[in-house]
Amino acid sequence: MKLQTGVQVLWLGAGAALIVLLLVAAALSSIGSTADDAGPPVATATIVRTTLQDARTQAGTLGFGSAVDVPFISKERSGIVTWMAPEGMIVSRGEPLFAIDGQPVILFYGELPFFRTLRFGGESFAEFEWLELNNAEDDQRKAELNLALQQARLAEAELKLKVARDKLSRAEQLREGGFTTPADMDQVRAELATAETAVATAQLAVHEATRALRDAQDARSALLSSANADADVELLQKNLAALGYEGAAADAIRRWQQAAGHSASGLIEPGQIAVAPGPVRVADHLAEVGDVVFSGEGQGGVMPGNVADPIVRYTS
Repeated sequence: MKLQTGVQVLWLGAGAALIVLLLVAAALSSIGSTADDAGPPVATATIVRTTLQDARTQAGTLGFGSAVDVPFISKERSGIVTWMAPEGMIVSRGEPLFAIDGQPVILFYGELPFFRTLRFGGESFAEFEWLELNNAEDDQRKAELNLALQQARLAEAELKLKVARDKLSRAEQLREGGFTTPADMDQVRAELATAETAVATAQLAVHEATRALRDAQDARSALLSSANADADVELLQKNLAALGYEGAAADAIRRWQQAAGHSASGLIEPGQIAVAPGPVRVADHLAEVGDVVFSGEGQGGVMPGNVADPIVRYTS
């Protein structure tokens, strides 16, 4: 029994040793596999702050941008060029581009050109007279009065025509009884012809007066639709404020006009101001000092093409 027990112990000891050896071998194999997977050492570099640069070459032409011609605009239809800003000069807000009849045309910044004649006489820029609209309304009232007058004349002519026809009818009845001479009949017929001519003339006058009233109404409506929410008034106010002319509208405008060389009347006309998005460079003179220039319509009628004479050309 002892021998057998000893053998069992010996056998168990050998088995345990075998297990330990197997575990050691597995661990070594795992370590070797991990070292192989890591690969060679990784190179490193220091991170530094620097400037990225790139250069490209492109063919092109250096210039000053698109050119814009400034025409002469005035209700006077014609004027004489008395001064122009020198070519190459930079003209900024509040400075003159040229002068007509001694009156400078001042540069303002904006997008919408002045197209109305406005008179300011109060505290607010919202209070002004629009002269073209006033004139259009006057024309409409005149056309209405003329139409009423022509309609009254037509009614009078039609009444006279009725009287002439009745007279002719009575004359024909008298002629059947032998109470009217041929000369009397001729006279009555002549009066009827005159009355008929008067009615036809009056009808034509009513037709023309109706058309004139319609034209006047259309002209007034066109002006009202072109007001553009008073954007030109806003442009005027902003530019005057940028130049230091603030306060009551009429006072600010008159002070600016006096400083700019205009008559301090509070009246702003399209030809007094040129509008550009910003400062401009005078690129070319399209007229000469002393030239007589026309504003779309010349004296004695419309010029060919109805185009206003350009004065200067500018670029950005």
